[in-house]
Amino acid sequence: MYTDDWLDSASDSLYNSSGSAISASKNGTASTRVGQELDSFVTYKHGAHLFGAGFGHFFKGEFVTETTKDINPRYLYVFQQYTFK
Repeated sequence: MYTDDWLDSASDSLYNSSGSAISASKNGTASTRVGQELDSFVTYKHGAHLFGAGFGHFFKGEFVTETTKDINPRYLYVFQQYTFK
């Protein structure tokens, strides 16, 4: 999976999944280019359960480079989903 992320405007913030701002350019001078993300993952389905694991790498754009420090651009993750029928 691949994503290419941009801000709507230079005065906008970067938000987490709950809608809270996690990074902003105070003067609006940072680029609107957030970065690109590349993920690979595998899934296994057993009945109503779906299990998965993956690896992701975030390629920092100018906005993230200018407004944050020391982020880890690589991560591992696991997930599980249950489907009710």
